[in-house]
Amino acid sequence: MLTLLMGKAGSGKTAAVLGKIRENVIKKIPGSILLVPEQYSHEAERELARICPDSMSLYAEVMSFTGFARRLSAEYGGSSKRYLDEGGRLLAMALALDGFGKDLPVLHIFGGSKAKSETQEMLLSAVEELKASAVSPEDLRETAAKVEEHLAEKLRELALIDEQYTAAVSRSGADSSDRLSDLAGLIRERAEVKGRQVFVDGLLYTLGRTISYSVLGAVLIALIRGGAELLNFGEAMSEWGERILGPLLIAIGLYLLYNDLLHKHDHVPHLPFGGKKAGPVLLGLLFALAFCPESGIVYFGMLIPLSVESSFGYLLPVAFA
Repeated sequence: MLTLLMGKAGSGKTAAVLGKIRENVIKKIPGSILLVPEQYSHEAERELARICPDSMSLYAEVMSFTGFARRLSAEYGGSSKRYLDEGGRLLAMALALDGFGKDLPVLHIFGGSKAKSETQEMLLSAVEELKASAVSPEDLRETAAKVEEHLAEKLRELALIDEQYTAAVSRSGADSSDRLSDLAGLIRERAEVKGRQVFVDGLLYTLGRTISYSVLGAVLIALIRGGAELLNFGEAMSEWGERILGPLLIAIGLYLLYNDLLHKHDHVPHLPFGGKKAGPVLLGLLFALAFCPESGIVYFGMLIPLSVESSFGYLLPVAFA
């Protein structure tokens, strides 16, 4: 059974979830799992330990989605899979690209990737983004049939690269980015998993990222449809984003580290940033704008052009977020 707790920030959703887990711990009911984003796991574990009896670790635990996948894989099978490390994944991508132009069609857009390790890393990250978003090669081809030819060719080549990379990985192991897909299959198959109580919380950080991607996407779609050049905007974001976000994130990190120490002194005012409600949302807003080269290519090079051409354009950045 799925139960959704809905309400505005500060309405008590997290407190209700933690309260239910505490109740299970007191009643000695095992199997409670609190799933949170990776960045929130330490804080969530501390909060749960604070409100629960000392026996909490016997009946409840806090995990990220990836950690949950590893745990179930170890308990119910699948842990024997040999997941490739970063070097192995890069080698698999290089092997996949090496086949193009021999037994496979020539790549026109990504043809120079064979000799450039930086481009191979970019393609590897793009494939990982596609897997995380459950976008299959068939989905890429279906989308390619609906957009202009230059973008369509890029999508078709990405679909080919995705398929060849998956084939290359399967010959020597498994891709670590498939852990969550394996988790979904395991949950459907194993009856023991269905008896657990799983709580998902800490989505304020995700809300911040969603707001950033959605608002930025809406602005870009309106500008491009009005005749603006996307390339100029992407270059400006990359240049000024690093200059502004770097020092800002260092300042935020120092504040989070020394916040409690500073406020032991009465003459130091309590800054508004970093609260349990606003803090995660603000961090999500900032980190979403810190585009790495790979996510920038997916967002500016694929998502936004698709959104401009689509009649549902303004909804696509929301779905991506």
